[in-house]
Order: sequence, then structure tokens, then C-alpha cells
Amino acid sequence: GVTDALYEASSEDREITDFTELFVECRSKISEVREKRSENLSDCRLDAEIAQKNTEKLQRELDEIRSFGECFPNVEGFVEARTEIRAHMLGARPIYELLEPASGCDQRRLALLERLAGDDFLATWMTRKDEADTVRQFVWRFGEQMTVAVYDETFDDSVNNLAPWLGSFISFEESNIHAIGLLLKHLASKIGPNYDDFLSKKIWTFRGREGLLPVARPRLIGRKAREEEQARQVKNAEARLVESEKIQKDAEKKRLSAEEALIGIKNLEKLLLFAQDSVRKEANIVREALTSVKLAEERSQSAEKEAINRKNEANVTQDELEDIHIKMRAEGIDSSLEDRIASTERLISTRETDADRKSRNIGTESGKLNELVNALKKKEKEAR
Repeated sequence: GVTDALYEASSEDREITDFTELFVECRSKISEVREKRSENLSDCRLDAEIAQKNTEKLQRELDEIRSFGECFPNVEGFVEARTEIRAHMLGARPIYELLEPASGCDQRRLALLERLAGDDFLATWMTRKDEADTVRQFVWRFGEQMTVAVYDETFDDSVNNLAPWLGSFISFEESNIHAIGLLLKHLASKIGPNYDDFLSKKIWTFRGREGLLPVARPRLIGRKAREEEQARQVKNAEARLVESEKIQKDAEKKRLSAEEALIGIKNLEKLLLFAQDSVRKEANIVREALTSVKLAEERSQSAEKEAINRKNEANVTQDELEDIHIKMRAEGIDSSLEDRIASTERLISTRETDADRKSRNIGTESGKLNELVNALKKKEKEAR
């Protein structure tokens, strides 16, 4: 550990290291991880932003489809032109609204008629002559694909005599006669489509062309068909929105996780800097403690030598005093000198006591310093 390294450095008379190289290497590794996590966070934020915008777009589309109430032709500007014409309470209406399916026409054949006519034709605005110029202004303001048809007052209303086959598709009684006439001109055929089988598939033949009978349902002719198609579009839009919301939720979750990861590595950087400073401070404390221990040991050794010298001197002096005391008694010297000798002995005894006390104090101080160093070693081991 750090403390063990400091002790070893001290025992070998080397300076205690501050582990600069170790911390520099750690900071370099952490910096690399931080850069990668920062880049990952940027990517996650971009993905989350894209997912959010896509969800908002799909939500607007869904709201728009729901607001229509029914299906509209796939013609540029049709919805805007319809809104403007209705706002000005004009009588113009698209052809598909003026056509009603015949009761016996199945959905696949009605879908075929819509295909043969095309959305651009079925979106044609039929208007009276007195409103024609106003309708033209509104229609062509929003799209070049849309067309306008003015009622032909001279049109022969005996449609059944011209193209009886159309009666199997369109109800002559419930549809607008002018719309039927315009549809006949557009299809330009007195004979309707023929139907046949090719392998296991149903096919149609009309005006020199043939194709597969549509599996799809009709979209425009008949209010029921328009409402059902609008309901299918709402359902599909809702499914796309749910999927987009799921993608957005996952992207947001990844973004939050990336943010937490980046915050974590930044906190680790701060802890590393704090740890480096703490280790440097601990090293200084241990260095000072080691110096104090060394000085205390030197003082203890010096005090022990001094105590031993004083004790030896006291023993020599005591022996000399005992010899003098014996000689004095033999020669009859008075007791006053003995009293001075006794006083001298007490002084010697006091000095011995002082020397012992100093030796014990030095030992106590040395023990406290050793306890401090041991505590620092224990603290370093716990930090690891």
C-alpha cells in the first residue's frame, strides 16, 4: 500500500513518491472513456431528437386524417382546395362525391373502376358556369394536378342508352347525371371490362389492356367506402405512431443512460483528483511522522546513555561516600559531616529518579509516534 511504500522509502533513505505517474495514467484512461461516452451521448441525443420529431409528425398526420372524416383522393392540393371552396359556400363538388355504387357491384369491381378512372379524374371539381371562374382560382391556387369541369347543360341524360354496362358499377338513380356523363367520356368505351381467369387469379380486360382484379377495397366511390378507407388509414396511422413512440421511448432511455454514464465518469475524474491530493497530504503526514519518530528515537537513545552515565557516576560516588563514611567513623569525626553526606546521598538519589523519569517519558513519546504511523498504515489499507 501507500503507507508500506513510504516506510520502505524511509528505511532506504529515499524520498517518498507522490504517485504522479500512476495518477497521470489513470487520468488518461478515464479521459478516453469520457470522450467515448460524450460521443455516445451526442449520438443518443440526436437519435432521440429525430425520434421525437418523427413522432410529432406522425401525430399531426393522424390528427389530420381523423379531422377529415373520410378518405380523399391522392391529389396534391385537393384538401386545401376543398376547404377553401366550402368556406366560400360554393356548389362545386368532386366527381367521386357525385357517384354512388350500384347495389349489386362487389367491392373488387368497384375498386377496378376507381383504378381505371384514376384519382386525378375522380378529384375533378364539377361546377356551375356562374361559379366556374371562382372555382378555377381556388383549385389551381393549390395544385396543378387538379381539374375543373363545368356542367354541360346540353348533355343527353339517357345514359343507359349510351353505356348500359356502367349501370352494373354505378347507380344511375342515386348518382349525378353530369358526373356519369363525364365518366363515360373519360372511359370512352361503350363496352365495359371483361373478366377471366388466369391460373388461380382473376383478371380484367378493358380497352386493349388487361390486369389483375384488385384485391383492395374501393376508396372514393360511395360514402361508406370513403369512411371505411378513412378508418383503415386512421388505424395504420395509429400503428405507425405507436411504433414511433416506442422508438422514441427507447431512444430517450438510451439518452438518459448515456447522460448518467457520462456524469459517472466525470465524478470519477473528480474523485481521482481528490484522491491524488489526499494521498499527497497523507504522504506529507507520514513523512513528518517518520521524521518525528526518528528524532524521538535519537533523543531516547541520548537520554538512555545519559541516564546510564549518571547512574554509573552515582554508583561510584556512593561507593566513595561509603568509604569516606567508614574512615570518618574510624577516626571519630562528628555527625555533622555525616548529615552533609546524607544530604549528598539524597541529592544523588533524586538525580537518579529524574533520569529514570526522563527515560520513561521518552519511551512514552516514542510509543505514541509508533501508534500514529500504525494508524496511518491501517487507514491506507482500508482505502484500498
